[in-house]
Amino acid sequence: MGLPFFTSPYPDELFYSICSRFHKRSGNIHEKATIEDLFSSRSITASAFLPSGINALIANMPPFADYTAEQFIFNHTLYPFYSAFLPPKRAGQIYQSMLSDGGGDIYVKSGINASGVPQNKYLRFCKQCFESDVAKYGEPFFHRLHQISGLECCLEHITPLYNSSVLTSGGAKHRFEFPTTENCVASEKTNVLNSIPEAVTEKYIVHIKKMASLILALLNKRFVNKELQWCKRAHYS
Repeated sequence: MGLPFFTSPYPDELFYSICSRFHKRSGNIHEKATIEDLFSSRSITASAFLPSGINALIANMPPFADYTAEQFIFNHTLYPFYSAFLPPKRAGQIYQSMLSDGGGDIYVKSGINASGVPQNKYLRFCKQCFESDVAKYGEPFFHRLHQISGLECCLEHITPLYNSSVLTSGGAKHRFEFPTTENCVASEKTNVLNSIPEAVTEKYIVHIKKMASLILALLNKRFVNKELQWCKRAHYS
């Protein structure tokens, strides 16, 4: 049985956030019921960055809904960013895993688990974006751009990002938490820019301003997949 409705995605909204807003509107008390409504299965994990089960969701869409799996993956997940430096075969394998119900190998194939870059423990938000979204849309949502590991400030406002209290992994694997004033508190404690030594903060911001267009391009444009070693050879040749 298909969904009676689905929440319209906001620009750059994280797929997890879209599903969380659906859960809020569904009237379901338990997240497992929402998982089953969305994916016709209770075994799908509510993954924050590289979700699976996309094809099942598309199959459950209401009549006349024109959403596609490609739209969700490229516009609302971190797949474009993480796959940019992977060889075509592995990028394609990850894409297929995200379409399927069995996404247990996604983070291994993407190299995230073995990466030396610390992964975000909590979903992040920008105070200005939060307020702007409420004014424009009537509610806040989690932006995928804010979730890129190593990015400590909002590229639109060049202001600090903050940790919400919503875990990106661990805890209950079947949970959908949408941003609220209770779980998104902007304070010195949650300010992720404070993790950078004060002496280099200004240099970091200057660097990010220079890198902003490149980061946005990785997230929003389509590139031919090339492995990292190819990029290194191209740079030094």
